[in-house]
Amino acid sequence: MSLNQEQLHRLIERYFNADTTVDEERVLHTELATTHLDSPVINEARAVMGFSLAHRSVHKPVAKRRPWLRAAASVAVLATVAVTGYRASLNSNTTAECFAYVDGERITDKSTVLNMMFEGLSNVADAAEESQEQALDSFENLVLAMEQIDSF
Repeated sequence: MSLNQEQLHRLIERYFNADTTVDEERVLHTELATTHLDSPVINEARAVMGFSLAHRSVHKPVAKRRPWLRAAASVAVLATVAVTGYRASLNSNTTAECFAYVDGERITDKSTVLNMMFEGLSNVADAAEESQEQALDSFENLVLAMEQIDSF
């Protein structure tokens, strides 16, 4: 997305009035780092936001993915599910009652309860993986920001 000078000036004015959203601030940072437009307003915004070179192009390095981390998390979840399933199958010969409450309704069918449990564990694993990816992305962005600060 490339803004013209008028649009960029309006966005800068909104930024200094504290009327921008987080997404608009990201757009402004990108525009200030990559635009070839030049004006006192744009240069002032660059100076305030830490851009020292007016016509510098920012190249984001390719983020290092850690496939082993995803694999390790998957193995841990599968091991948890397997151990839980195994322990549940060992207890299948006992007279212990297996039940769950869903929306106030008691469910006593053991296979249904176990399937619900495995589905819940799968949802937790998916959420953990997504959270982990977001944390890695945040750290990578922090490293990039620190590298930019060091280059000034």
